[in-house]
Order: sequence, then structure tokens, then C-alpha cells
Amino acid sequence: MGESEFSNSKTGYLKLTKWVKNTSELGRSFDSSLVLFCGEHTGTCSIGLCEYIYAKGMKIWLESALKIKYGSGLKRIKDDKADAEMIAYYAKRFYEPGSCALFEPDSADLKT
Repeated sequence: MGESEFSNSKTGYLKLTKWVKNTSELGRSFDSSLVLFCGEHTGTCSIGLCEYIYAKGMKIWLESALKIKYGSGLKRIKDDKADAEMIAYYAKRFYEPGSCALFEPDSADLKT
């Protein structure tokens, strides 16, 4: 699929979703509901991206860094590219619809 970097901002989120659509093998028949993002749960740092992806009709699965690390085997290289590859491998290996807790935003009542 290729690689790219995106900022953790609304501009970066928009660029990420456009990149996914443009690099998808689905082309014009792209269906956002078929896209699954997987990432490490980083607390409040991941909320903006999660809410954006959810609002676009895509799924996002956040997992603990330890589960990803131990589920992906020993890795000697530690950088963003290696982390992304490890998370993608983990998602491909362990994702099962209905058994993984996908992100859902808090209700408006909880945010006030």
C-alpha cells in the first residue's frame, strides 16, 4: 500500500483518509465502511484521530502497546515505520469482526 507520514491534526487526519482512499485497490468503488485502522491506545493523544475516523464511517481498533508487542514477536528496530508495520501485522493476524472492541466516541453527556 505504500507509506507516508501525517500530522496529528485535523489537516493530517484529512490527508490520511484521502491517502487511504487514493492508494486503495478498490479505486472508484472505495467503501469507507470496509476500512479498518488499528493503533496503539495512547490515551487522549489518539482521541482526535479516532473521532475523525469514526465520523467518516471507518472502523478504528485501539489496542494496548503490550498486546501488540507480544502478539507481533520480537523486533529489534524501533522507529515509526517499524511500529506501523508491527501494528499492521498485528491487526491482520488478530482482527476478528465482533470480537475486537472498536472505538466509539463518548456520548455528549460524558464530554460536558
